[in-house]
Amino acid sequence: MTELRLTHAFAHGLGPLNAQFSIGLSVVLGASPRDLSSLCELLAGVRPPRQGHVTLDGEELGDRPSARRRVLSLLADEELLARSSVREALSEACTLRGSRPAVDGWLAEAGVADLGSRSPGNLSPDERRAAVLSLALGTEAAALVTLYEPLLLVPRVSERFLIEGCRRRAEQAVVVVLTTSIEHALRLGGAVFWLERGRIEGPAEAAPGGLHWFTLSVRGGDAEALAGALAQDPDVGGVGFDRQRNAAELWVRGSDPERLAACIGRHAHTLGIALDTLRPALPTLESVLLSRAGWTDPSYHRAAGAPR
Repeated sequence: MTELRLTHAFAHGLGPLNAQFSIGLSVVLGASPRDLSSLCELLAGVRPPRQGHVTLDGEELGDRPSARRRVLSLLADEELLARSSVREALSEACTLRGSRPAVDGWLAEAGVADLGSRSPGNLSPDERRAAVLSLALGTEAAALVTLYEPLLLVPRVSERFLIEGCRRRAEQAVVVVLTTSIEHALRLGGAVFWLERGRIEGPAEAAPGGLHWFTLSVRGGDAEALAGALAQDPDVGGVGFDRQRNAAELWVRGSDPERLAACIGRHAHTLGIALDTLRPALPTLESVLLSRAGWTDPSYHRAAGAPR
């Protein structure tokens, strides 16, 4: 079975990175676009790790052309081959991977058929990324597809092509999407991983009903009062607050990030608390252990629904 594996890998300020991605769709969520972009380059084999290993079915991606030919990626900044047209550049890229090109069809499905006859040198950055995305999701030549923030290309690229293409490719290949957007992660589906403090965590712990737990970091105002209100809300799976560590931050856990964010906003408004930031976050190990014991954090706000 095809498998992408990172083993104690360090690169671009990231690490140690340890993770396994198998055939199917995985989404890596993170707060830093720069870190996600660097991780995408690492997963695609564009840049080798400074230390450790990144392998596709046991082959090092960074120094094995045979492994690199099995990879298609969408990076934060893309360049096409210097050919007379986008059509010619994509066709050659496809041929190099041993696949029969059907570029016009892919571009049309992606909603960017107008790019085919244009010169690669005259495309905007988003147009170059749109052209590369049509190849990455159109051809079935790759065993690994890594995509950095693909949904940011909508509406220039057809959202239906993008989402259906990811799911179709995930039936036969390892597909890894990297994004800062919880909304995009929900629209794509798949297993959810976190990139936090330079490390990959996940996939997300299973929640009741086959969903996944998400943790949001909340900063601003009276965090302790907000934590107390949220701990009683049925939409919240758990609340973390550590006055000694950071009296202005709390961690809120639940299975639906959109509902969780709305819940936080509602309670903050009721209490007259102005929020500074709301972003994905990983719980501390202490919080995880306490949560498993029925408590939410060192301040001992009991999780909603926990046994008494």
